[in-house]
Amino acid sequence: MILRNFFACLALLLIAPLAAAQDAAPQDQPGLIVRAGESWIFSIKDGQPADPRKVADDAKPAKGELMVTLDIAGATVMTVANNDEGWWNYRAFIVVKPGHKGNRTSTCTLMNGGREAFEQWPEAIAAIRLADFTPAGDGDLRCG
Repeated sequence: MILRNFFACLALLLIAPLAAAQDAAPQDQPGLIVRAGESWIFSIKDGQPADPRKVADDAKPAKGELMVTLDIAGATVMTVANNDEGWWNYRAFIVVKPGHKGNRTSTCTLMNGGREAFEQWPEAIAAIRLADFTPAGDGDLRCG
């Protein structure tokens, strides 16, 4: 418990500079920025997150929606639940400060039907930017 509290405090120190940033990505960078400790539900329009809304981490996405949560408990874990009909590939970027476009990180195809995908990093990450969603064929699972 003490270790979890330590990492929660560390995460707050890392995300404090991002607190003033807007919920959307910088105007020249498409996507949705998700800070450590946040959960968002959104749909996809023209390949980008659309109509995002911040939710509790126990929320569930409705049909046609996705939900992303970024949690720090020693390591950083991003969970993405896809309740859309199709499978999706997307790009994720580790954001280190406000206005930063982010450093690309690997992701795996999001399967449909409310299934969850998990990405994990050993260090505390302040925020992730999700962008550039493209349809993937059913069964066409890839990571990269």
